[in-house]
Order: sequence, then structure tokens, then C-alpha cells
Amino acid sequence: YGALCSLAELDRSELKRRVLDGPLRPLLDLVPEVRDIVVDVYESRYGRALGAAKGLTLGAWALDLHLAPHAELLRKHVYDRCVLQYFLPYKSVSLVKVAAAFDSDVAEVEAAAATLVMAGKLSARIDSGAKTLTATSAEARSEALAAVSALAADFPAEARTLLLRMSCIEHDLVIRGRPLGPLGGGGGGPAGGLAQGSMLAAYGQDPQGYGANGQDSNMDEM
Repeated sequence: YGALCSLAELDRSELKRRVLDGPLRPLLDLVPEVRDIVVDVYESRYGRALGAAKGLTLGAWALDLHLAPHAELLRKHVYDRCVLQYFLPYKSVSLVKVAAAFDSDVAEVEAAAATLVMAGKLSARIDSGAKTLTATSAEARSEALAAVSALAADFPAEARTLLLRMSCIEHDLVIRGRPLGPLGGGGGGPAGGLAQGSMLAAYGQDPQGYGANGQDSNMDEM
């Protein structure tokens, strides 16, 4: 039981340290069919290991009082772990080649890869058309999310500026300001009041002292 659970959860280095070279080894030798599966997985002979595991799932494991209820689920976990180990050294692999190495069909390999991706255990993208599995960079994803967040933060101000410009064009408003005062503001002079009234009119407001078109009522006197 310990060896089978180790196959489902441990990577190759841990499998060797804790099982093949660990305290379980004397007990493992008493069950040669399970020992051979562990050795085959460690040595990347996945097709032979998974074939033997499938045979035991339908045979001896199905008759085990404690193992039978969990045999198929355990075999699936071992299969998923093998897919993960096979893919780790590569940037891109063909699911057809993986299926051939596992002595399995492409659909089963693709389903196992999808399970690993959705569980967050495998950072990759599946191309169902080309039947390929391609690693994705976590840094590229983070950079893309940061860029989208920056665009979202700038959008309200840019949209407001664009709407103001469109409103000014629609109302045929042209603002010609005078030189700024010593404090950098428009002050309370005619130019400052005209600019403020024009901006309010662009938003559809009618400030005191301005007409419906946002023009000063005393414009003719100026």
C-alpha cells in the first residue's frame, strides 16, 4: 500500500530515496509485481509500468479487501503522476508520442494533462487540434496581468478626457486662455471664468453667468 501511494504522490528523486533506497525496500521485495512497477516508473518505462498496474487493478487488486474500493482511483493518480514526470523536462511535447510511450490512447493522455493543468500541478497549454502540450511561463502571465491592470487604471481618465474633447467639438467651443497668474492658476479674471464655464457646459451644466451654449452672456461687451 505504501509503495502504491508513493507512486501516486512522489517524484522520481523522492521515490528512490524513500522507497527504493528506503525502509520500504525489504517489504517491497516481498511483492515483486509492485516492486517492478516502482522500478519501471523510476526508470521511465511508463508503458510497461502502467500496463502492469492496469492488469493488477483488474486482477489481484480487485480482490484485495482494503485496496479494491480505491484501486481504479489509485491507478489514475499513478497515471497522472507519470504524465507529469514525462512532461517536466520538455517545453513542448506531442500527445501522440506520449500516448505511444505510455502504450495508451491520446484521449486518455489529454484528459490526464487537462486534469493536471486545472489542478495547477502543470503549467502548460493544451492544443487539442495539434495534439500538443506546451509549457507556459509564469512570468509572461504575470507581465500580461500587470499590463492589463495598468490599462484598466488609466482607462477612466482617458475616457473622461475623450468625452470632454468630443463635447467641446460638438458645441463648437474653443478655449483661448490668457497667461497664467503668478500662482499658476487662472484666477478670477475673465479668461479663468470663461475656461471654467466652457468646461462645465461641455458636461451639460449651466453655471451662473453662462448661456445654454456655455458662452459668457457679456461676451459682446468684451
